[in-house]
Amino acid sequence: MAHDVLAGVSISGLLVPEAVAYAGIANLPPEAGHALLAGLVVSMH
Repeated sequence: MAHDVLAGVSISGLLVPEAVAYAGIANLPPEAGHALLAGLVVSMH
């Protein structure tokens, strides 16, 4: 279980800046990138 948590934290550390960057490319506020990430997390459960 600890390895799964570590993997999840590592991946989220990579995805958050990427989502914010994509939001910036689309001329959206950075909060939109966080919303995309939250949607991804919800859809996985």
